[in-house]
Amino acid sequence: MPASRLSGPFRPRLEALESRENPATWVTWDLAPSEITTDSGNKTRDTTLTYVADYSTAPSVTPTARSYTITNGRVISVTPDSTDSTIFYVDIAPKTGGRAPVTVTSFVNSGWTSGGPASSTETISFFRNENQIPRTATGSNPKGILPSSVTTLSNLVFTFPSDINRTTVSTGDFLVTGGSITLIAPTAGDNRTISLDLTITATGGAAKVSITLRPGAIEDTYGNTFKPAPALRWTKDDVAPTASLSIASGTGEVGKFVTVDVAFSETITNFKADMISISQGDTTIVPRVSGSRAGWSFRFRVPTTGAITITLNTSGTVGTTLVGDRSGNALSTSSSLGVTGFIAS
Repeated sequence: MPASRLSGPFRPRLEALESRENPATWVTWDLAPSEITTDSGNKTRDTTLTYVADYSTAPSVTPTARSYTITNGRVISVTPDSTDSTIFYVDIAPKTGGRAPVTVTSFVNSGWTSGGPASSTETISFFRNENQIPRTATGSNPKGILPSSVTTLSNLVFTFPSDINRTTVSTGDFLVTGGSITLIAPTAGDNRTISLDLTITATGGAAKVSITLRPGAIEDTYGNTFKPAPALRWTKDDVAPTASLSIASGTGEVGKFVTVDVAFSETITNFKADMISISQGDTTIVPRVSGSRAGWSFRFRVPTTGAITITLNTSGTVGTTLVGDRSGNALSTSSSLGVTGFIAS
């Protein structure tokens, strides 16, 4: 009789194919009890995850790192349970910090070493990622130098790249200079922003005001912390500028020039020539003005003999704006000068 197709050297191979098509072994994956878990999935802040591979029957070949296919991660060890031959502890680490998701697939089934269909697949939602940096926004609030009229800043926003654990948030999570903050109740469903109001207490001509997130203060829902966000910074200026006049050259000789320097206590943004008042009796003398933010000066020719008074108008306006500094503080005081015109003998 002719030999059967299922006998001879081909039979084991066919049996292996049948086993491959109908694998008798299945495996379940769970995080080890020591891992952090949440109701929405398997999540952890640990750099290394320990998963428990629980097979329905003991594999005939002990699983190794090659027995698992990992995306964005790697198996660093496989340890059998000391009392149960169906359980193996698989330690997994990400290839690069913070990459997610990490997909783990088992390719070990009873009776053969590898290459079979996946008997179980697990996706790890998150590894440790503490390199995330929140963003900041001031909304419609002014930036830079704050005028004296500004005493509060409202709805300053810190936006996080992943959901935060609201139970870890408090005003103490922020370093505040020159003021105090109040947290605004979040909008329902908003798990990525913290909004706050700032009350400014700083005073002075260049008082610093800032808000900075403390490193490691706020956690996301996986237990990761964040790097500090870029600080929100301002300078509060509620000190009015002053001006002083000094004669740089000239003596008052009729027909000759007198040059006067103007020194301000801080930068003036809208200095104009019509601030200068020069009079000799009932006569107004019009000067030539030059300068910039670095300094101003003006000069005039002495028309005749007699007392000349030189002042700056500290209550005048340029258009509808009082002459003042960049914060809107009006020029408060100025020195005055007197020159007497004379004819050289």
